[in-house]
Amino acid sequence: MAETCRRAHLSVQVEAGCNLTPDHSHSRPADVLISNWVLGKTAACDISVTSPLNSNIMSEAGVTAGAAAQATELRKHEANDVKCSELGWLCIPLVVESYGAWGKEAMESFSSLASRLAITSSRPKSAVLSELYGRLNLNLVRANGGPTYDCRWPANLNGAMDYQVLKGNIVAYKIQWSNGAWTDWFVPGYNDVDYKFNPAAMSCSVPYEANSMRRMWSYFYDHTHLYILCQ
Repeated sequence: MAETCRRAHLSVQVEAGCNLTPDHSHSRPADVLISNWVLGKTAACDISVTSPLNSNIMSEAGVTAGAAAQATELRKHEANDVKCSELGWLCIPLVVESYGAWGKEAMESFSSLASRLAITSSRPKSAVLSELYGRLNLNLVRANGGPTYDCRWPANLNGAMDYQVLKGNIVAYKIQWSNGAWTDWFVPGYNDVDYKFNPAAMSCSVPYEANSMRRMWSYFYDHTHLYILCQ
Protein backbone atom coordinates (compact mmCIF):
# COMPACT_ATOMS: atom_id res chain seq x y z
CA MET A 1 0.00 0.00 0.00
CA ALA A 2 2.70 2.50 0.98
CA GLU A 3 4.78 1.77 -2.13
CA THR A 4 1.70 2.11 -4.35
CA CYS A 5 1.01 5.56 -2.86
CA ARG A 6 4.60 6.60 -3.50
CA ARG A 7 4.17 5.62 -7.16
CA ALA A 8 1.30 8.14 -7.24
CA HIS A 9 3.76 10.79 -5.96
CA LEU A 10 2.16 10.85 -2.50
CA SER A 11 4.15 11.36 0.69
CA VAL A 12 3.68 8.33 2.96
CA GLN A 13 4.58 7.30 6.51
CA VAL A 14 4.12 3.79 7.94
CA GLU A 15 3.00 2.95 11.49
CA ALA A 16 2.11 6.55 12.42
CA GLY A 17 0.30 7.72 15.54
CA CYS A 18 1.86 5.83 18.46
CA ASN A 19 2.82 8.00 21.43
CA LEU A 20 1.81 11.29 19.77
CA THR A 21 -0.69 12.21 22.49
CA PRO A 22 -0.50 11.26 26.18
CA ASP A 23 -3.98 9.73 26.35
CA HIS A 24 -3.41 7.35 23.40
CA SER A 25 0.11 6.10 23.99
CA HIS A 26 -0.52 2.56 22.75
CA SER A 27 -2.96 3.28 19.90
CA ARG A 28 -1.97 3.17 16.25
CA PRO A 29 -4.58 4.94 14.11
CA ALA A 30 -2.50 4.88 10.92
CA ASP A 31 -0.91 1.81 9.35
CA VAL A 32 -0.30 4.11 6.37
CA LEU A 33 -0.34 7.91 6.70
CA ILE A 34 -0.84 9.74 3.38
CA SER A 35 -0.17 13.47 3.22
CA ASN A 36 -2.31 15.84 1.15
CA TRP A 37 -4.99 13.23 0.45
CA VAL A 38 -8.20 15.32 0.28
CA LEU A 39 -8.33 19.14 0.27
CA GLY A 40 -4.86 19.27 1.77
CA LYS A 41 -5.75 16.95 4.66
CA THR A 42 -3.72 13.91 5.69
CA ALA A 43 -5.35 10.46 5.56
CA ALA A 44 -4.74 8.00 8.39
CA CYS A 45 -5.40 4.62 6.75
CA ASP A 46 -6.05 1.79 9.22
CA ILE A 47 -5.90 -1.63 7.54
CA SER A 48 -8.05 -4.41 9.06
CA VAL A 49 -9.31 -7.89 8.25
CA THR A 50 -12.69 -9.01 9.57
CA SER A 51 -14.68 -12.23 9.27
CA PRO A 52 -18.37 -12.49 8.33
CA LEU A 53 -18.42 -15.63 10.52
CA ASN A 54 -17.88 -13.57 13.68
CA SER A 55 -20.77 -14.43 16.01
CA ASN A 56 -21.53 -10.74 16.60
CA ILE A 57 -22.26 -10.05 12.92
CA MET A 58 -22.92 -13.46 11.32
CA SER A 59 -26.72 -13.18 11.09
CA GLU A 60 -26.59 -9.75 9.44
CA ALA A 61 -23.67 -10.72 7.20
CA GLY A 62 -25.71 -13.64 5.89
CA VAL A 63 -28.32 -11.20 4.60
CA THR A 64 -26.38 -8.04 3.73
CA ALA A 65 -23.21 -8.17 1.65
CA GLY A 66 -20.37 -6.26 3.27
CA ALA A 67 -22.03 -6.04 6.70
CA ALA A 68 -18.93 -7.32 8.49
CA ALA A 69 -16.71 -4.74 6.79
CA GLN A 70 -19.20 -1.96 7.52
CA ALA A 71 -19.35 -2.90 11.21
CA THR A 72 -15.56 -2.85 11.42
CA GLU A 73 -15.40 0.53 9.68
CA LEU A 74 -17.78 1.94 12.30
CA ARG A 75 -15.74 0.43 15.14
CA LYS A 76 -12.53 1.90 13.73
CA HIS A 77 -14.11 5.36 13.54
CA GLU A 78 -15.30 5.09 17.14
CA ALA A 79 -11.78 4.10 18.25
CA ASN A 80 -9.73 6.54 16.15
CA ASP A 81 -11.77 9.59 15.09
CA VAL A 82 -11.01 11.58 18.24
CA LYS A 83 -7.26 11.07 18.07
CA CYS A 84 -7.16 11.68 14.32
CA SER A 85 -9.11 14.91 14.79
CA GLU A 86 -6.61 16.04 17.44
CA LEU A 87 -3.81 15.49 14.93
CA GLY A 88 -5.65 17.06 11.98
CA TRP A 89 -6.01 13.74 10.14
CA LEU A 90 -8.88 12.01 8.34
CA CYS A 91 -9.57 8.50 9.68
CA ILE A 92 -10.00 6.08 6.77
CA PRO A 93 -10.54 2.40 7.69
CA LEU A 94 -9.39 0.05 4.91
CA VAL A 95 -11.30 -3.10 5.81
CA VAL A 96 -11.26 -6.40 3.93
CA GLU A 97 -13.42 -9.39 4.80
CA SER A 98 -11.66 -12.73 5.18
CA TYR A 99 -13.26 -13.95 1.92
CA GLY A 100 -11.72 -11.07 -0.02
CA ALA A 101 -14.44 -8.40 -0.18
CA TRP A 102 -13.30 -4.85 0.62
CA GLY A 103 -15.37 -2.32 2.59
CA LYS A 104 -16.98 0.77 1.08
CA GLU A 105 -14.40 3.25 2.41
CA ALA A 106 -11.54 1.10 1.14
CA MET A 107 -13.04 0.87 -2.35
CA GLU A 108 -13.60 4.64 -2.45
CA SER A 109 -9.99 5.21 -1.39
CA PHE A 110 -8.62 2.74 -3.95
CA SER A 111 -10.66 4.44 -6.68
CA SER A 112 -9.16 7.80 -5.72
CA LEU A 113 -5.66 6.32 -5.63
CA ALA A 114 -6.19 4.67 -9.03
CA SER A 115 -7.20 8.05 -10.50
CA ARG A 116 -3.92 9.55 -9.32
CA LEU A 117 -1.91 6.58 -10.61
CA ALA A 118 -3.66 6.73 -13.98
CA ILE A 119 -2.49 10.33 -14.37
CA THR A 120 1.11 9.67 -13.33
CA SER A 121 1.39 6.52 -15.48
CA SER A 122 -0.74 7.67 -18.48
CA ARG A 123 -2.79 4.48 -18.29
CA PRO A 124 -6.57 3.86 -18.16
CA LYS A 125 -7.98 4.07 -14.64
CA SER A 126 -9.77 0.71 -15.05
CA ALA A 127 -6.48 -1.08 -15.76
CA VAL A 128 -4.72 0.64 -12.86
CA LEU A 129 -7.56 -0.17 -10.45
CA SER A 130 -7.59 -3.84 -11.45
CA GLU A 131 -3.83 -4.05 -10.93
CA LEU A 132 -4.14 -2.28 -7.58
CA TYR A 133 -6.66 -4.80 -6.23
CA GLY A 134 -4.48 -7.66 -7.41
CA ARG A 135 -1.44 -6.19 -5.69
CA LEU A 136 -3.32 -5.60 -2.42
CA ASN A 137 -4.74 -9.12 -2.34
CA LEU A 138 -1.28 -10.62 -2.93
CA ASN A 139 0.09 -8.59 -0.03
CA LEU A 140 -2.28 -10.13 2.50
CA VAL A 141 -0.29 -13.11 3.77
CA ARG A 142 -1.82 -15.86 5.91
CA ALA A 143 0.88 -17.61 7.92
CA ASN A 144 1.11 -20.31 10.57
CA GLY A 145 3.95 -20.32 13.04
CA GLY A 146 5.27 -22.38 15.90
CA PRO A 147 6.77 -20.94 19.09
CA THR A 148 9.14 -18.08 18.24
CA TYR A 149 10.91 -17.72 21.60
CA ASP A 150 11.28 -14.06 20.65
CA CYS A 151 11.04 -11.96 23.81
CA ARG A 152 9.74 -8.94 21.89
CA TRP A 153 6.25 -10.41 21.51
CA PRO A 154 5.40 -10.55 25.24
CA ALA A 155 7.53 -7.53 26.22
CA ASN A 156 4.88 -4.81 26.38
CA LEU A 157 1.79 -3.26 24.79
CA ASN A 158 3.62 -1.75 21.81
CA GLY A 159 1.10 -1.87 18.97
CA ALA A 160 3.86 -1.67 16.36
CA MET A 161 5.75 -4.79 17.49
CA ASP A 162 4.44 -6.70 14.46
CA TYR A 163 6.15 -4.26 12.13
CA GLN A 164 9.38 -4.40 14.16
CA VAL A 165 9.51 -8.19 14.08
CA LEU A 166 7.80 -9.14 10.78
CA LYS A 167 8.14 -5.91 8.75
CA GLY A 168 4.41 -5.89 8.18
CA ASN A 169 1.11 -5.23 9.96
CA ILE A 170 -0.76 -8.09 11.62
CA VAL A 171 -4.42 -7.37 10.99
CA ALA A 172 -5.79 -10.45 12.79
CA TYR A 173 -4.37 -13.47 14.61
CA LYS A 174 -5.24 -16.63 16.56
CA ILE A 175 -3.49 -18.66 19.25
CA GLN A 176 -3.58 -22.46 19.63
CA TRP A 177 -3.69 -23.55 23.27
CA SER A 178 -1.94 -26.65 24.59
CA ASN A 179 -5.19 -28.67 24.38
CA GLY A 180 -5.28 -28.08 20.63
CA ALA A 181 -8.15 -25.57 20.69
CA TRP A 182 -7.84 -22.31 18.76
CA THR A 183 -8.95 -18.92 20.03
CA ASP A 184 -11.25 -16.64 18.05
CA TRP A 185 -9.60 -13.92 15.96
CA PHE A 186 -7.82 -11.15 17.82
CA VAL A 187 -7.52 -7.73 16.18
CA PRO A 188 -4.57 -5.58 17.34
CA GLY A 189 -5.75 -2.58 19.32
CA TYR A 190 -9.33 -3.84 19.57
CA ASN A 191 -9.68 -7.03 21.60
CA ASP A 192 -6.14 -8.27 22.16
CA VAL A 193 -4.96 -6.96 25.54
CA ASP A 194 -4.00 -9.96 27.71
CA TYR A 195 -5.54 -10.09 31.19
CA LYS A 196 -2.25 -11.54 32.48
CA PHE A 197 0.81 -9.43 33.29
CA ASN A 198 4.50 -10.17 32.84
CA PRO A 199 5.48 -11.54 36.27
CA ALA A 200 9.15 -10.55 36.06
CA ALA A 201 11.52 -8.41 34.04
CA MET A 202 13.49 -10.04 31.23
CA SER A 203 16.60 -9.04 29.30
CA CYS A 204 15.34 -8.15 25.83
CA SER A 205 16.12 -5.74 23.00
CA VAL A 206 12.93 -3.80 23.88
CA PRO A 207 11.60 -2.72 27.31
CA TYR A 208 10.40 -5.78 29.26
CA GLU A 209 9.53 -4.88 32.84
CA ALA A 210 7.95 -6.74 35.76
CA ASN A 211 4.17 -6.32 36.05
CA SER A 212 3.95 -4.82 32.56
CA MET A 213 0.87 -5.29 30.38
CA ARG A 214 1.06 -7.18 27.10
CA ARG A 215 -1.01 -8.19 24.09
CA MET A 216 -2.35 -11.64 23.28
CA TRP A 217 0.35 -12.04 20.66
CA SER A 218 2.66 -12.49 23.65
CA TYR A 219 1.74 -16.19 23.26
CA PHE A 220 3.61 -16.25 19.95
CA TYR A 221 6.58 -16.76 22.27
CA ASP A 222 5.70 -20.35 23.20
CA HIS A 223 2.50 -21.30 21.33
CA THR A 224 1.53 -22.22 17.79
CA HIS A 225 -0.26 -19.31 16.15
CA LEU A 226 -1.86 -18.06 12.93
CA TYR A 227 -1.86 -14.53 11.61
CA ILE A 228 -2.84 -12.47 8.59
CA LEU A 229 -0.08 -10.04 7.70
CA CYS A 230 -0.31 -7.01 5.46
CA GLN A 231 3.10 -6.33 3.91
